[in-house]
Amino acid sequence: MGQQTDKTGPEGRNSEIGRRDLFRLLFPHDGRISFGRIEISTDRCSLCGLCARVCQTGAMKVKTDQKTELMFDRGECDACGRCSEVCPEECLRIERALGVEGERAWPVVLIEDKVVRCSVCGAEVGSSRMIERLRAKLTGTTDLERAAGRHSELFLCQTCKVRQNLAGDRGSGHSA
Repeated sequence: MGQQTDKTGPEGRNSEIGRRDLFRLLFPHDGRISFGRIEISTDRCSLCGLCARVCQTGAMKVKTDQKTELMFDRGECDACGRCSEVCPEECLRIERALGVEGERAWPVVLIEDKVVRCSVCGAEVGSSRMIERLRAKLTGTTDLERAAGRHSELFLCQTCKVRQNLAGDRGSGHSA
């Protein structure tokens, strides 16, 4: 068996620190230090937001207001790679790279798109890129107008989809 090492400092505190804290001690400045650099293929990204959902540091965020934006805050990135692993479009690549403030303004908008609203209540459904990709997979066409009639559920929020399905079940004699 190997010899066990004591990891406590002179005052009995744990002497291990994270690499972010170590760099701040070694290179003090008012800025932030980042460990991740991201590359995105914007033509393949559907703005589904899965990357932001799995990001534990908050470096990736989806912001929705008048438009849907995928935001990246390099100062928060620890280059864990979860975002690129979960991406269904395989359009993200993360690499470990030490950076200091001044390289680029944080946070950065990686990609933006218009918001598709529910055709019944007006709630957010998703980005038009995401709806177009889903519709193309279901119909084989990229024409939103043509697909709207055949796959109108793509243009409904979750609540309105449930209501529509329940109303359809009552009309067909099924019980909810």
